[in-house]
Amino acid sequence: MTRTLGTAILFAALILPACGGGGNTTTGQTELTGTPLLVTAGVTTLDPSVSVGAAAGPAALARLGVQETDTVYDLTTPAGAPFRFDVSVRGAGSLGDAEVSIAHAEDDGRAPFGDADTLREVGIVPFAGQIVANGPWLEVEGEGLARCAIQGTIDRDQSLLVESRLDGGKAVLTLIRLRIGAASAINDSAREDDEGPAADYDGIEFERTIFSSDVWHVCYPAAAQSGDKTTVVLYEGSGGGIGPFFPQNGNTKLNERRLQYARATDTMTGSAPVGVGTENGVFRDHEVAALFNTLGVARASHKGVKLDLSFDRGATFGQTIDFPVPGDQSFAQPIVQIAMAADYRIALAFWRITATEQTDGDPGENENGDESDGNARGGPAGFHSLFFKSELILVEGTPNAVDGEGAPTSYSFDAPHVVYSEDRDLAPTLMGLATNDDGDLVLGYGFTRFSFNEEDFTFTADTEYRAAARIGDDGAFTDRLVHGEEMTAVDPNVEILGFGETLRIFYAAESSDGIRLFTSEDGGATYELKTLVEWAGAHMPTVSVRPQDDALRVDLLYLAPTGDGLELRLRHWDDFDAEDGEPEDATLVEASIEEEDGTESNNGLGSLARLTIRQVGDHGYDTARDGDDLVVIVHKLTIRTAEIFEQFPFDIEPGDNLNGQPGGRGNENFLFGLAQAATPPTPAAGLTDDVPEPNPDHQHQLCLLILD
Repeated sequence: MTRTLGTAILFAALILPACGGGGNTTTGQTELTGTPLLVTAGVTTLDPSVSVGAAAGPAALARLGVQETDTVYDLTTPAGAPFRFDVSVRGAGSLGDAEVSIAHAEDDGRAPFGDADTLREVGIVPFAGQIVANGPWLEVEGEGLARCAIQGTIDRDQSLLVESRLDGGKAVLTLIRLRIGAASAINDSAREDDEGPAADYDGIEFERTIFSSDVWHVCYPAAAQSGDKTTVVLYEGSGGGIGPFFPQNGNTKLNERRLQYARATDTMTGSAPVGVGTENGVFRDHEVAALFNTLGVARASHKGVKLDLSFDRGATFGQTIDFPVPGDQSFAQPIVQIAMAADYRIALAFWRITATEQTDGDPGENENGDESDGNARGGPAGFHSLFFKSELILVEGTPNAVDGEGAPTSYSFDAPHVVYSEDRDLAPTLMGLATNDDGDLVLGYGFTRFSFNEEDFTFTADTEYRAAARIGDDGAFTDRLVHGEEMTAVDPNVEILGFGETLRIFYAAESSDGIRLFTSEDGGATYELKTLVEWAGAHMPTVSVRPQDDALRVDLLYLAPTGDGLELRLRHWDDFDAEDGEPEDATLVEASIEEEDGTESNNGLGSLARLTIRQVGDHGYDTARDGDDLVVIVHKLTIRTAEIFEQFPFDIEPGDNLNGQPGGRGNENFLFGLAQAATPPTPAAGLTDDVPEPNPDHQHQLCLLILD
């Protein structure tokens, strides 16, 4: 992609700015000029140890060509206990080519012998959607963000060396020492399974695998209910420029796959993959919404948001509307959300940033003469400093032409509305968006303010989860802080019930101690905590609210990290409002770790084990409504460690050039209680290309669940 600010945006102004002379002088380190690593356990930000700048010793690091590291983390875990943590790097405004590389630095005080597979041999499995092996290194790349999960079990002390950089700039070397000891936050993020399996939950009305793929990278399905069909949009394909495989100047072509499943006939149809760009990100940057024959697919890139509209359920896309960001110095964050009300109104939300470049100034001062002001960073004369403004944008559209049955054939959109604005770079979450045909609208959003302390090399991650509620078309927005704490945000979600001043709002969000469900009984003026799912590291909640007879049925879904991997979990209420209504907890999709011969591993990961890990993919599910049933689409991922460590990832074909991840997830249709829902038109055929039957041996399985 083209960046109008050149190298200024690439290196000098990150969320993690260049440091000038603030290091730990006892180790001889006085400057950190690269991109520091963010280490998190679940949503909790971890701090480095006091011994900043210490090296693991020449014997351990010499084989990697390293004599000294920039910073050190000391993490403890009991022997044989599952652990999980993430390492990531992000550029300001989600811009820049981010890289994270991981190598085995130390095995019980000794230098490991071999390439990257020595990690597997001691029980450590780093994993990301586009990870590749390169000698002793495992490498992860992304545009704006590179992230890798590190999970496993160990029975003796280990150390990892992690190299982080942005846009080919100076690398920062981080030593992570995993020591046998007391349980810590990294164990909380790999909690053992303690809920009943899916077979113990009787609320699953239907379950079927509807699609499979064996290409390098399949990720993040987005789902909507389109009349009598479930429409799914995802990315599928293999990476370009991934180490030894088909280098293509580092560019990656994203191919979007659009699918439809008809439950009545048990058939899956689709369209040919659509190329959507060359960004190589790890963001959920597309979303889908639908009502009967009308289907909208939204995708965000740094240039803005593109909305493809179909009026025949995806057979053709007759209208494309672009929402570009204004000016040469404005960018969109690769996150978008879309919702369609039952009268065909469309609401679209996305984030944009404006970066103002300053090229002169006194050392340590910004344009206001202060040493620090939000994201404004000073520097010596001629140093490129960037001043950011982040804005949350909402646009709304209505049909401006209809056919003989009253179904839309064209849309027009109002001018953009700024919901929230702050003069700094924010790292926004995915969003939840709910609307009805009375014009009531609720946008659940969140963001993290990252700052880096150059004195002790620690991050501060200040998160806010907010809700902007509007009653009626012409009402003003009531914007409220629902929850805030020091953590790294992921994804809030909202659902609404009713209309007007008594509009009821359900708001789910992560916290450091689990998933919190809040409600508002007064149209968003106030919020009250209703329940807490106590699971550190649980994330990506979805709340579904649907009246059935005289009861209010509520499902709270979320992803839970276990010792075996990510699982899809559920907290369910038959009647949420009943005084004695106790919730039921269940596992909808389980994770497992098995040896290659199919026998289950006793302690998760064993020496020299060739493992098969089955879990839910990263951000790997979405939901849609079908009357008073809940449709759940789940990406079940199989990780074969031999294919990672032996540099032969899945079935890579030169024509499959994809290595990106999509974005956005929300509540597409709110069919209950709407005053003037549209009359269903004659169903269009929709997507019509044949799709092969799922192959159970494929690494990627797309499963459809119907919850009563």
